[in-house]
Amino acid sequence: MSKQDTRAKVPPRPNRSFLPEPAHQPAPVNNMRGESLAPMTFNMPRDWHMRFKMTATSRGMNMKELLIASFEAWEREEAQKAK
Repeated sequence: MSKQDTRAKVPPRPNRSFLPEPAHQPAPVNNMRGESLAPMTFNMPRDWHMRFKMTATSRGMNMKELLIASFEAWEREEAQKAK
């Protein structure tokens, strides 16, 4: 008796992505700079949050960058007051 292959011939799975292939592969982001990050969670009034977000966006910043810049400005102002 000869053994016959009884498995069905299944075509390869189609590519299900609706997105076109990128023209070039972007370089990976280096977000592992060795600094340890801590999450901050707090709630702010919606209108204040929107103003803060719009201010950051209008200056080409994200909210984290604006928060850091704001805190650094506050620290400088406080240091000037102490003199």
